[in-house]
Amino acid sequence: MTVAIAKWTVEEYHRLIATGILDDRQVELLRGELAEMSPEGEIHCNSQFLD
Repeated sequence: MTVAIAKWTVEEYHRLIATGILDDRQVELLRGELAEMSPEGEIHCNSQFLD
């Protein structure tokens, strides 16, 4: 049995976002694959750590 992995284009990724399919998921497009990301922690969103 052969398994083919589908790779997503940036255009397809943006269409998925526009449909709302990914609204409840934290994902990024990395090398054509959707990677689920952990939520940002306080250190990511706290501007006092930025120079």
